[in-house]
Order: sequence, then C-alpha cells, then structure tokens
Amino acid sequence: MKIKTFRAQNYFEPRNNQRINGLSEMEQQINDFIKSKTVVDIKYQLSASKYKEYYSAMVIYEPEKTCN
Repeated sequence: MKIKTFRAQNYFEPRNNQRINGLSEMEQQINDFIKSKTVVDIKYQLSASKYKEYYSAMVIYEPEKTCN
C-alpha cells in the first residue's frame, strides 16, 4: 500500500471581510488523484483556531502493477 497526503486551509480575511475556502480545492485534487487508483481508505482530519481551519487528508491506495 501507498499513502498520499493533501492539505488545505479555510480562513477569514479580515481586510476584505472574506472567507477563503481551500477545502473544495483539496477535494478536487483528491478526486483527480484517485480516478485511476484502487483506493483502500481516505482519512480526514480537521484542526481549527479562531480564524483558520486546517484540513488534511490521507489517501491509502494500492500501487499500480506494472507488467514487465
């Protein structure tokens, strides 16, 4: 088995009064990555503070078999 990690963060930008969302971009990266993989499991973790949310994901997958 192999592991690939992804990271993102959501945060509030007070100067522009805007919420920046990195989670959807991370989800898209994961979806693109797993298209051709045999996925065993995906684990997510969230940690948060007053202005930021940190996300990480771990994709556990089977390596591609190569023919010699």
